[in-house]
Amino acid sequence: MNATRYTRQSSSVLDAGQSSIKPKIRKGSISDIAQAVSHTSPCHHLSIKYGECVSNKYQEVEKDICQSEFEQFKECVQSVLGRKW
Repeated sequence: MNATRYTRQSSSVLDAGQSSIKPKIRKGSISDIAQAVSHTSPCHHLSIKYGECVSNKYQEVEKDICQSEFEQFKECVQSVLGRKW
Protein backbone atom coordinates (compact mmCIF):
# COMPACT_ATOMS: atom_id res chain seq x y z
CA MET A 1 0.00 0.00 0.00
CA ASN A 2 2.85 2.34 0.76
CA ALA A 3 4.38 1.69 -2.67
CA THR A 4 1.05 2.42 -4.34
CA ARG A 5 0.78 5.70 -2.49
CA TYR A 6 4.31 6.63 -3.56
CA THR A 7 3.56 5.77 -7.19
CA ARG A 8 0.43 7.89 -7.17
CA GLN A 9 2.26 10.80 -5.60
CA SER A 10 5.10 10.48 -8.09
CA SER A 11 2.83 10.38 -11.10
CA SER A 12 0.72 13.30 -9.91
CA VAL A 13 3.85 15.35 -9.23
CA LEU A 14 5.22 14.39 -12.62
CA ASP A 15 1.98 15.24 -14.39
CA ALA A 16 1.73 18.58 -12.64
CA GLY A 17 5.38 19.34 -13.31
CA GLN A 18 5.18 18.45 -16.97
CA SER A 19 2.15 20.60 -17.61
CA SER A 20 3.55 23.64 -15.79
CA ILE A 21 7.12 23.54 -17.12
CA LYS A 22 7.61 25.77 -20.11
CA PRO A 23 11.03 26.55 -21.52
CA LYS A 24 11.99 30.19 -21.30
CA ILE A 25 13.41 31.14 -24.67
CA ARG A 26 14.37 34.72 -25.22
CA LYS A 27 12.86 36.27 -28.27
CA GLY A 28 15.42 36.33 -31.02
CA SER A 29 17.52 33.43 -29.80
CA ILE A 30 17.14 29.72 -30.47
CA SER A 31 14.05 29.95 -32.65
CA ASP A 32 15.74 32.50 -34.92
CA ILE A 33 18.85 30.35 -35.19
CA ALA A 34 16.73 27.31 -36.03
CA GLN A 35 15.05 29.28 -38.79
CA ALA A 36 18.45 30.44 -40.10
CA VAL A 37 19.54 26.83 -40.64
CA SER A 38 16.22 25.41 -41.78
CA HIS A 39 15.96 23.82 -45.21
CA THR A 40 14.31 26.95 -46.61
CA SER A 41 16.97 29.40 -45.46
CA PRO A 42 19.86 30.74 -47.53
CA CYS A 43 22.26 29.18 -44.98
CA HIS A 44 21.01 25.62 -45.39
CA HIS A 45 23.60 24.58 -47.96
CA LEU A 46 26.39 26.03 -45.79
CA SER A 47 25.14 24.16 -42.72
CA ILE A 48 25.21 20.94 -44.75
CA LYS A 49 28.71 21.71 -46.02
CA TYR A 50 30.00 22.41 -42.50
CA GLY A 51 28.28 19.31 -41.10
CA GLU A 52 29.77 17.12 -43.82
CA CYS A 53 33.24 18.50 -43.11
CA VAL A 54 32.90 17.76 -39.39
CA SER A 55 31.52 14.27 -39.97
CA ASN A 56 34.21 13.43 -42.53
CA LYS A 57 37.05 14.59 -40.28
CA TYR A 58 35.79 13.79 -36.79
CA GLN A 59 38.59 11.28 -36.19
CA GLU A 60 41.27 13.82 -37.14
CA VAL A 61 41.04 16.01 -34.06
CA GLU A 62 42.82 19.21 -34.92
CA LYS A 63 42.11 22.86 -34.20
CA ASP A 64 40.37 24.76 -37.02
CA ILE A 65 40.00 21.61 -39.16
CA CYS A 66 36.77 22.93 -40.73
CA GLN A 67 37.45 26.61 -40.11
CA SER A 68 36.63 27.89 -43.60
CA GLU A 69 33.31 26.02 -43.71
CA PHE A 70 32.45 27.26 -40.22
CA GLU A 71 33.29 30.89 -41.06
CA GLN A 72 31.11 30.80 -44.18
CA PHE A 73 28.23 29.30 -42.22
CA LYS A 74 28.68 31.75 -39.33
CA GLU A 75 28.71 34.78 -41.64
CA CYS A 76 25.54 33.59 -43.34
CA VAL A 77 23.71 33.03 -40.05
CA GLN A 78 24.84 36.42 -38.76
CA SER A 79 23.61 38.14 -41.90
CA VAL A 80 20.23 36.37 -41.71
CA LEU A 81 19.83 37.23 -38.02
CA GLY A 82 21.16 40.75 -38.47
CA ARG A 83 23.64 40.56 -35.59
CA LYS A 84 27.13 39.35 -34.82
CA TRP A 85 28.60 37.42 -31.91
